[in-house]
Amino acid sequence: MANSPYRDIGVYIGGCDASVAPPSGIKDGCGSVPAQVSARTKNTNLDSGWVSHVSSDGRGIMPLWVGPQSSCITQNPNGNNLIENAILTTASDLGAAEADAAANRASSLGMGNSIIYYDMEAYSTDNSTCSATVSQFLSGWVNELRAQGFQAGVYGWAYNAGDWTNSPDAIWAFYPDGVDAAADLASVLPGNWAQRRIHQYCAGGSSQICPSPAQEIWGSVTLGSSPNQGIDRDVEDGPVFSPSVQSSGSPDLVVQNISFSPASVAPGGSVAVNWTLKNQGTGTANASSTEVRITSSSSSYGSSANDVGAVPASSLSANGSVAQNVTVTAPSTAGTYYVWVIADNTGTAGQSSSALVNDEAVASGTLTVR
Repeated sequence: MANSPYRDIGVYIGGCDASVAPPSGIKDGCGSVPAQVSARTKNTNLDSGWVSHVSSDGRGIMPLWVGPQSSCITQNPNGNNLIENAILTTASDLGAAEADAAANRASSLGMGNSIIYYDMEAYSTDNSTCSATVSQFLSGWVNELRAQGFQAGVYGWAYNAGDWTNSPDAIWAFYPDGVDAAADLASVLPGNWAQRRIHQYCAGGSSQICPSPAQEIWGSVTLGSSPNQGIDRDVEDGPVFSPSVQSSGSPDLVVQNISFSPASVAPGGSVAVNWTLKNQGTGTANASSTEVRITSSSSSYGSSANDVGAVPASSLSANGSVAQNVTVTAPSTAGTYYVWVIADNTGTAGQSSSALVNDEAVASGTLTVR
């Protein structure tokens, strides 16, 4: 991964519907299971040593637990354990039992107090009974995982999120529209999930709206193999498991006090932008770069095509701050725009994955080009 553009990796740590079993090969709950689920390959590489190695390399891990699924799951219902078939008392109790199992597994991997995302694959939105059962199940998952000292996340289809009455701490949304911006989820997720969302914008398989490549090669290492799967691509604006180095000193850059002038300018005119770059972390930030973008959206800073300027930032000690400014060129088309400032756009400051979610800020007020 060191030679790739990817910072973090999603890892299935367990669950009875995981396609690969833990090293022990023991099924993770769910009662009786279909033969094709119980006959799984053992994942002998996933242990605390592997987690430590990945973490020490500065990578984050997005831990997933894939237990029983909805009875109205849209794909392969006969090949999955179902919530209704595994319930011993209530759906909520089953969700809590899955949370206990996930917490134990994460702790054994050295991932205590992490966020864990429950993988609830897409299910029909037309079956109210089914949706209510899923909601009860996930409510048990959320409450128990929090009680165990973890954060409770849910991975699932963006259009199912409205069913989840007990809101998780974060949502990892399957919404393969090809737009690599977490803010793009604002139009489909209910409520405000800023800094609590991950957008899966491309998913493997040729039938997807945004199919991912079957393979990618970075640094002579091949990622992916099956042409029917490919590599899922995600953009993060939410929590992942970060290495413990944060507790021993890790930087966390934020942008504050953005201002710009004038507020109204002719197309292609000059705009002076000022802000404060602060390191609110506990370790020194390496030298980096701060970027300015002007977009037509107040919820997303868009792509690099919106870049209008960048300012180098020297190393910054913990709790240190520095005033920065740059004069940029306004868009050539008349309209209303928003001024964004993004810290560490080069990714060189040495921030942990959880510190990357608050790198950007938008100025209050709008820039009028006319």
